[in-house]
Amino acid sequence: MKGEPPFGPAAQERTMFAMLAPKTSSRWILGLVVLVLLLTGVAEALARVATKAPNVPLTPEEILARVPEEPDVLINVSAYDIPSTADLVKLGSRATPALVNCLANNLDGYAREICAHVLVATRDIRAIEPLTAALDDPNDTVRMFALGALGEIESRTATPRILKLMDEPFLPSWVRSGAIEALGRSGDPDAVEPLLNRFRSEWDGTAQEALWEMRRQLTPAQLNELVLPALQRWEKAGSEVREFAVERAGDLKLVDAVEPLMDDYAIAGSEARNRIVYNLGRIGDARAIPFVENLVDTSGEARLLNNVMFALQRLGTDVAPELRIALADKRAYIRYNAAFVAGDLKEARLVRELEVALEDINDVVRSEAAVALGAIGDKTAIPALEKATRDPQNNVRRDAFASLLQLNYAAYRDQAVAALAEPDNNDLLPSLVQALTKGEPETVSAVLQNLDPGHYYERTLGLQFLDAFQTMDNPDALAFLVRAADGWDHEAFKLLARFADTRTTFILESWVSHPGREDEQILRGLARLGARDRADVVREIFKRDGDISQLYAAFYFAALGEKEGMTVLLTALEVAPLEFKRTVATILTELDYTAFAGASETLSALMTHRDVYVRLYAARPLAHRGLAEGNDLLRAELDKKIPFISDEVLTIVGKLPAKEREALLNDWLEDADPMLKLQLQAMQQQKVQ
Repeated sequence: MKGEPPFGPAAQERTMFAMLAPKTSSRWILGLVVLVLLLTGVAEALARVATKAPNVPLTPEEILARVPEEPDVLINVSAYDIPSTADLVKLGSRATPALVNCLANNLDGYAREICAHVLVATRDIRAIEPLTAALDDPNDTVRMFALGALGEIESRTATPRILKLMDEPFLPSWVRSGAIEALGRSGDPDAVEPLLNRFRSEWDGTAQEALWEMRRQLTPAQLNELVLPALQRWEKAGSEVREFAVERAGDLKLVDAVEPLMDDYAIAGSEARNRIVYNLGRIGDARAIPFVENLVDTSGEARLLNNVMFALQRLGTDVAPELRIALADKRAYIRYNAAFVAGDLKEARLVRELEVALEDINDVVRSEAAVALGAIGDKTAIPALEKATRDPQNNVRRDAFASLLQLNYAAYRDQAVAALAEPDNNDLLPSLVQALTKGEPETVSAVLQNLDPGHYYERTLGLQFLDAFQTMDNPDALAFLVRAADGWDHEAFKLLARFADTRTTFILESWVSHPGREDEQILRGLARLGARDRADVVREIFKRDGDISQLYAAFYFAALGEKEGMTVLLTALEVAPLEFKRTVATILTELDYTAFAGASETLSALMTHRDVYVRLYAARPLAHRGLAEGNDLLRAELDKKIPFISDEVLTIVGKLPAKEREALLNDWLEDADPMLKLQLQAMQQQKVQ
């Protein structure tokens, strides 16, 4: 080429090919070779795209899709490429083979952390051996997650290895605590003595708490060891150990703790002194009477005075004379203390003195006297309280009103409703709404018309008020809920789903057409309504495999009588992660599962499953109906005395309908061991969740 520099691009290209090609080669042969090379490269590239060769990393989404079917897919990936913990958890037991392979064979410590963390949430019993092996992992976080999972899986094969880990000399303290907690949660009797030895030698508060978790497996002497040494060596034991011992002395009504508690009072801090006095009252041993009587100081802190009076009352001492004197004291803070204690102890002999206190010069004393009269419940105080509703101070009027409603709700309900509409009544609103929360349809409109669902505090009051109802057909209530739900208030959506009727159908159907963060409750409402008009939209949600909204879409189709919905629910009960199992069990309490052929038999079969969580949540719908098969399974699991299982059982029982719950608790109390009896009695005092 004329005029081209000797080292121009074309010249360089000719020179390069001249070096590569044989001197005898012709231009067409060279072109053919180049074409073959190019085509070969394209073919290799296409092959890599098709097969995703190892040197072309998979995306997290691609990895996630392969996890259920390819056990090795998490071995050669970094923590940056691995799917999110939340996405892996949603796969439930389907992810277990890949997760345990990751634990054993992935060299990326952070990736192993993720896999171990997922196993904490899924709690698959098939992972026991790999999780036990992971206790040797060089990454302490992996070991910690493995311990967290092992403490919540029903197996004792890991106990020897966890005990060995607990005693390793240079183990980080947080990992050692994790090992101790896992031993306590898993409830293996073989761990009792090693844990006691650790508590004895180290004053280890974590070991003390782990042993208390296992209290149903401890002898009386072993229970005493958790309490008495710490009280007898107050200054050597740490503050947490001491505080724990004081409370457990009261729980156990441990008479041997009385002398040490009295000795410790002099060297304890103010908070510990309060708890010592209170628990001396709970123990109820008469030897404490002179000691506690000497602590009476009406000028001291109200809480301490309250605990002293409580203890004396429990010890059989008459405290009314002392309180009567205090109510007439010249100092307002002493009068306040006495009014507080009189109400807390429900001392009916002090009604007259409290009526006088309603005229006190100090409005805080007047307010506390009004509260005390409501707590005592003597109707002779009504005239004095009526007068107090005209007090110039809002706090006094508020508390007088609330007490009148306690004493005679029917007579003062309408007056309380009228008071809601008064201007500048913000101080009155909470107590009035709470007092009117009786589940009475007659009060719904009057209460809600005085609450603004756009105002966070008033919206919360209204939702708490409506939560007392199981059914609702009041248009004002539905309007309140719709406005509250428009602000994406989860509780509003829950109540809308509970109260769903034809008037809410259009709203729920409109919302489900625009999926958002409250899909589950919207679907729940549509399921309860049996609304079919948005089945096509719900069908798309139903396709979200591994998403909790899919379960509510399944609820919707099952409520319409479609078997595929029930099939998805029962399958999830077996293979889905724990939170999904809990959701399915709740849904099954709201469905007539007996209408589906084979559903009852499937639940019965699942109650023999290897996984305790499957068994428990298969039993919940049966127990909800009061069926012996479900109740018997729950009791059998409770009798294993394994802490994490016991907690799960009692949580399920706490959510049963009131009638079934009370029947079950009464039945179990008849032959409960002492430690279980304490738990069941406490549950009887609680409101159904």
